[in-house]
Amino acid sequence: MSALRPANFLRRAGVTALDTGFFLRLLEGHEGAKAKWQALVEGEEGLVSGLSLVELLRLGLKGALARQDAELLLKAIPAVCRVVWPDWGIGERAARLSHGLHLPLVDALILATALSANPLSCQHGSPSSDPADP
Repeated sequence: MSALRPANFLRRAGVTALDTGFFLRLLEGHEGAKAKWQALVEGEEGLVSGLSLVELLRLGLKGALARQDAELLLKAIPAVCRVVWPDWGIGERAARLSHGLHLPLVDALILATALSANPLSCQHGSPSSDPADP
């Protein structure tokens, strides 16, 4: 996800939202990703857009990700994290984020899903720091 590339996760109001890149880093053995996954397994609340699952499935199908790794993630993610599929509200917010931040639409949908976890409070910054808000 372009806007979150360095960490591949966003933390808002006690919920950690993870994008596809996070899971790729996890498979690569990055220490930060492994530590964050362990925290999620131990009970920290995690949120993943259903579109990240679709992206991981696609990567597995085209051979960019080992098929068994993709299958493992597709089983583990819903067991550990809350999976949220975009609805109209998320889609509308994503369109504004995509336009305003020049993000690819799928990345904007994943970001809008993360921001929807608790739109009135965030760990860093203020609610008005959301570029989708007028």
